[in-house]
Amino acid sequence: KGQILSRTGDVEGAVVTLRTAAATYDRLVSLPGVTPALLFDAGTAHSTLGDVVGQDTGLADIAAALAEYRTTFALDARAVALDPSFVRGQRGLANAQMHIGNAELDIDPASALNDFRLSLQKFDELPESERSGLATMRLRGITVRKVASALAELGEYAEAIPLFEQALHIHQKLGDADPKDIRNLSDVKRTLQTEEDSYFYAANPFLAAPSSNRRENLENARRTLMADKATVEQLLKLTPKDPNLEVDLANAQVRLGEVEH
Repeated sequence: KGQILSRTGDVEGAVVTLRTAAATYDRLVSLPGVTPALLFDAGTAHSTLGDVVGQDTGLADIAAALAEYRTTFALDARAVALDPSFVRGQRGLANAQMHIGNAELDIDPASALNDFRLSLQKFDELPESERSGLATMRLRGITVRKVASALAELGEYAEAIPLFEQALHIHQKLGDADPKDIRNLSDVKRTLQTEEDSYFYAANPFLAAPSSNRRENLENARRTLMADKATVEQLLKLTPKDPNLEVDLANAQVRLGEVEH
């Protein structure tokens, strides 16, 4: 119910509902005989609450979101301690670590980078049967992008850009499985947009390393923008007249004009 209220714009109602649910789970997991599944469900409740209190359209309370994500991590860790083969808990730990990094990215990119790398390590330690699942592949691709984004925030563009390409390769595999997967296409769009920003920053003599090749970076920015524009157009075919996508398309066209002239 809390997620539904959030999607309809009732953020305060969503927070109240989710806090009540999280408190109920907290009481349940304090009782004897708690199971890994119950601990995982409790963690999910706290993670969802973290999403709502932390998002820009919600309360934008980063400290509160971080507290919820850390509670999720602790609950998933308890679940895995009870049953080391509990795959949902293992995957939950990787996901919670990524959420912690997300909350830190704008305020402390160095800490975020560390958390994203730990998250990626946890994804890579999952059993093969879980790693090969489409849902986990998608989360891993997002995490690779997050590592790259944190590096870019720190000005490490040469290290970040190959990771953006690695993330795109993962999402391309998912796109081959379902070319009309809107969620995956949106992931591709976000990756391309962050990568093109990195190329633009790397082309800026005030931000780039002395060895950076301005002309080459601008050409790569143009190439990435073309791919971004094509992806947005593909998304618009699937969700016509989406105002956010129309803004994305206009921005891509403007930036292309700037690069080409």
